[in-house]
Amino acid sequence: MDALPMRMTAEQTMDLAPAFEPPSALWALLGAGGDALTPLGVDLQGQGPAAVIAGPPRSGRSSTLVTAARSLLGRGTPVLVVTPRRSPLRDLAGASGVLAVLDGNARSVTGGGADEFGGLPGALDPLALVAGHERYVVVVDDAELISPDSPLGLALDEILRTGRDGEHGLLVAGTTGDLATAYRGFAAEARKGRTGLLLNVQSPADGDLFTVRLPRGAVGGPPGRGLLVISGTATPIQCAVPQ
Repeated sequence: MDALPMRMTAEQTMDLAPAFEPPSALWALLGAGGDALTPLGVDLQGQGPAAVIAGPPRSGRSSTLVTAARSLLGRGTPVLVVTPRRSPLRDLAGASGVLAVLDGNARSVTGGGADEFGGLPGALDPLALVAGHERYVVVVDDAELISPDSPLGLALDEILRTGRDGEHGLLVAGTTGDLATAYRGFAAEARKGRTGLLLNVQSPADGDLFTVRLPRGAVGGPPGRGLLVISGTATPIQCAVPQ
């Protein structure tokens, strides 16, 4: 069994297996792990339509989302970004394939192109932004800050619902405790697939997010260390940092 590295970039991670072919256009790179240390990620088409990235503050959630988003963009899959607070994901604004980068009120972080959505002047309708795209992924940072009853929360819920029969997905990140106690809305629905990432595990109770029993020794580790959970099965992973 190969030891997990302390730090890896996305490029170094993919170099571990030059012949690796993602299973679908909705596969998002997260890091490296497994017995033979290979690229690991989530396939929002085969394992989704949603996945959850959870961890305490400064555990690497946002940088992991950037890695995932860039891997999707690199294969031509459009991405819509939602960031209620400041996030490195906002640096993706204007990049090729990025449909928009919205704040917690569905307003563009770069301004311009404003409409009115849900009674909010200057807000953009996420459903209108993805309309006409057969394949896309919506990436949400700090999901716990978005009310499930808000116009944005309801739009994200609709995107998740239609993703079950379509070719699009939702990648949601937030603090472990807040996401574990979400009982309705898009964040609660995203948990039901028991697929995603637990970063910087604080206690065995963190497994409650995905209703899994965590392996022994899962607590702690260097920045970016975590467990990739696919349909309830956990694998140690070192998340890849963006280039």
